[in-house]
Amino acid sequence: MQKYLFFALIILTLGCKKEQDEIKPQPDLQPEPVPLFLKPEKYLMPYMLYANWTMYSSEMPIVTLEYDARGNVIKRNGGLLPINPNSGYDGIYSPGVYEEVKYFQNEILITQADTFKNLNVYPNPKRIFLDQQNRIQKTIKETTIYNTSYDTVFYYYTGDKLTSTVYPKYPATLTKHFIYNHAGNLIQTNAIYFNKYLNDTMYTETETFTNYDNAPNPLKRLGIFDELFYRSLSQNNFRSYSFVRIDKYGYIMKSNNRNWQFKYDSSGNIILYE
Repeated sequence: MQKYLFFALIILTLGCKKEQDEIKPQPDLQPEPVPLFLKPEKYLMPYMLYANWTMYSSEMPIVTLEYDARGNVIKRNGGLLPINPNSGYDGIYSPGVYEEVKYFQNEILITQADTFKNLNVYPNPKRIFLDQQNRIQKTIKETTIYNTSYDTVFYYYTGDKLTSTVYPKYPATLTKHFIYNHAGNLIQTNAIYFNKYLNDTMYTETETFTNYDNAPNPLKRLGIFDELFYRSLSQNNFRSYSFVRIDKYGYIMKSNNRNWQFKYDSSGNIILYE
């Protein structure tokens, strides 16, 4: 009898151990909520810093954003289509252009498409690689117009602040440094375009960000989009921007200035869609 009890005890013990081994951690079903002001639902395109300065639009150029349960943006609706340069514009607004955002472990993928399927919109995938602190570490952007090119940018930090980026593109490298004020707002970037084969600086670029308001920045979590990247780096919202490119002889190659007049709600929060 004792013999059978002994074997029964062994079987019971092994069964309990197997059951314990199969226990798996449960996913976080109630993630920490993201404050609503950090999940803007829409904004006007002219309020952002697009590489193309002029656009044509026969309607209000509104961009809308969609989020998942964790507060991560998963879709951006509204974008620019290429346009004949002879028109005097750099692009034309279309609500049918959209971008989908997918999240993987330490990586984010952004691809472009259109709802009409006939606008010849290329996917132009952008891969964003994150470090252990979920900061952007590297981006690889594929661009197709007449041919396909790949642009890679590396990001470097001091503490919690982005302090420099390096853009190695044959035959030269563009290195950019970021400067902040005591309030944590980006006030200037200084870039050098250095040709390592000629061992010479081809040009420098300076961008200046001024006239900050006192409103909290609702775009801090949206720096994965190129047009929102600069705005995402600051605590508040800049309302003036200037850009100048100077060649190695001291001549201005390109310059631009932009100013914005934002509206604010009764709580002092910035309104991005009026």
